[in-house]
Amino acid sequence: MVISQAHVLQMSRDLEEGSFAEEMLAVLDRLERNTRSLQGQIMNICMIPIGPMLHQYHRVVRDLGIAQGKKIELVIRGEETEIDKTIVEKLNDPLKHMIRNSIDHGLESIAERLSQGKEEAGTITLSAYQEGGSIVIEVADDGKGLDKEAIIAKAKKLGLVGKEELGDEQVHSLIFRPGFSTSESVTDLSGRGVGMDVVKRNIEALRGQIQISTECNVGTTFRLRLPLTMAIVDGVLVHIAQSHFVLPIAQVEECVELTPENVEEAHGRYYFSLRGKLIPYIRLREYFDIEGEPPFIEQIVIVGVEGERIGLVVDEVIGDVQTVIKPLGIGRIKAENFSGATIMGNGDVAFILDVLNVVRRAQDSERSSIPRGNNR
Repeated sequence: MVISQAHVLQMSRDLEEGSFAEEMLAVLDRLERNTRSLQGQIMNICMIPIGPMLHQYHRVVRDLGIAQGKKIELVIRGEETEIDKTIVEKLNDPLKHMIRNSIDHGLESIAERLSQGKEEAGTITLSAYQEGGSIVIEVADDGKGLDKEAIIAKAKKLGLVGKEELGDEQVHSLIFRPGFSTSESVTDLSGRGVGMDVVKRNIEALRGQIQISTECNVGTTFRLRLPLTMAIVDGVLVHIAQSHFVLPIAQVEECVELTPENVEEAHGRYYFSLRGKLIPYIRLREYFDIEGEPPFIEQIVIVGVEGERIGLVVDEVIGDVQTVIKPLGIGRIKAENFSGATIMGNGDVAFILDVLNVVRRAQDSERSSIPRGNNR
């Protein structure tokens, strides 16, 4: 229904000016409102309270606390928050991993807590709330916080980083690397190098994001930001030559022009200056090997990826669009670059870009490539 309604609306815009066209546009506006209302009601049917899922972790926390000799209280907030049942089914394992991580790495032993003037019982808080068009779930503990020095030392030992200075967000992202663990001994809970990388992969599969905030001897909070539904995505429609792509609007920060002057100032490097800050960019035309010449003035969509701002260069930004997600068929070339596809109003197919994977693959390609005169 959404696709058909968009098709009719697009056709109406091609009509010549006149009373008939104005009347038809008025009718279509009313149809769009009714369609959105029906869509919202159907989506509400798919929503269920998150409380029952969160309450099942009382036993997990109790059993792990006994196994580790720690006293732990589980606090649940926002249990009436509703979420798509499809997402709930896929959240169980990631949340369990995060709770296990908080108990093992975050919360101190009873003796350590008492020596620091804390209550002997540690607290893990699970919170859920809606923020804008997203559902936010937080897993917080009042433990010792992330040990930045230990993380950096282990990362250097594994060859993941060099001698460069790392910001907090870059350090935090290291714990999501496959095989990474700061535990010196292997137990049922930690030291095996599995867990948090699985969490990140599962959350990204749900088109979600993870943020970390931590403070020494105060605690750590893992914040999951997830879409309200898996069926429909709000995005920004762009095109390159005859190809159309949709970028999830949750990751888009702003759109700006890339002029020949900007390119000339960078002396062949894929950077441009925005309000005094250098931002690297990826030319999607080159990334996807799309033939043809770009327009005289291109446009850049600025996206936020793991605390960094990256530009994606396209021919033109068409505008906001609400799309119905269709899964990709098997055998699709470079399918890892897309989280799905959608049918536009005129019947054409637009691919929904997996922004995080595109940026990662472009960065990996840059690191492994031999310099050829320009630095991407």
